[in-house]
Amino acid sequence: MINNDEKILWEGKPKTGLLFWNKYILYYLIISFLYLTALIVIFVWTMFYLENLPFDSNVGLIIASVFVLGLPLRFLLNNFRRQNTFYVLTEKRIFIQYIWFGTKIKSYELKNIQQMTLRNFSQEYGTLLINYEQHWFKKIMTIRIESRCMEQSRRMEYISDVKSVLQIINKQK
Repeated sequence: MINNDEKILWEGKPKTGLLFWNKYILYYLIISFLYLTALIVIFVWTMFYLENLPFDSNVGLIIASVFVLGLPLRFLLNNFRRQNTFYVLTEKRIFIQYIWFGTKIKSYELKNIQQMTLRNFSQEYGTLLINYEQHWFKKIMTIRIESRCMEQSRRMEYISDVKSVLQIINKQK
């Protein structure tokens, strides 16, 4: 996919491992806790106050266990996805190889990138969002869009020395 006349300026992978403690962990823990609490309340209420239930009471336990297991599973799947992601920056383009129902490669010409947004997670690591500017209403309706698996082709996530990568991109534009 890289032409012979293109020179590779940078290549890298996202940080791997279970990234439990980023700045959004509290958001995920609160949502999971609320789901679990609501399911337990519904389960207990249906078990003690309703007669002739149309379903077995074990259904509530199955649903609750899905939510209890869902949070750790999310981190494991994100780690797997990051292990199979690769970035290449050339003089003309950015290539993002990622997994979404198979291995895919997305290419962005640097001259066509209108906006690169930097999200710092620490002094060492950050994420570059490619053309993420949205209307304010869409921002409200798509909370945390930059962390969704479907949007992984539009970001270079958890890359080390992210500020120098952004400088290279801006210099090549």
